Amino acid sequence: MDYCFEQILEIIQKLDGMKDEYYPVLFESCISSGNILIGNCNLSNAKVNAFVNKMFKMSDKYLVENNKKTGAVQLSRNQINLTYESFRKKKE
Repeated sequence: MDYCFEQILEIIQKLDGMKDEYYPVLFESCISSGNILIGNCNLSNAKVNAFVNKMFKMSDKYLVENNKKTGAVQLSRNQINLTYESFRKKKE
C-alpha cells in the first residue's frame, strides 16, 4: 500500500511544481484519491486514514488557491463536503 501512496504523491508533487496551470486537475486528483480509498479500504488502518486526511487537506488547498485566481473557473467545496461525509460515516 505504501507504494501506491508514494506513486500518487509523486504525481501530485510533479504537478504541484506547475500548480498555477493545474489547480483543477490537482483538486480532482486529490479528492478522487480520497474517494477511492474511502470506498475500497479499511479506514481503521492508520496509514489509510492519514492518507485520506492528507488528500482532504490538499484538495482544499488547491480549491482555495484556484478560486483566488482572477478569471478561473470556480471550484465547489460540495465535493469535499460530500466525500468527508462519506468518510465520517464509514469510520463510524
